[in-house]
Amino acid sequence: AQGLPTGSTATARITAAAPHHLTGELVEVVDRPHRRTRIPVAAV
Repeated sequence: AQGLPTGSTATARITAAAPHHLTGELVEVVDRPHRRTRIPVAAV
């Protein structure tokens, strides 16, 4: 799926399977990743 960010949760339909390979279709994107801005803090 092009443009799908890492960490997204999605539903997929498996259309073919082999012992070490799955092929399928993206059904829907359930949730996109929630990114937090992290600010580095140094304790002195």
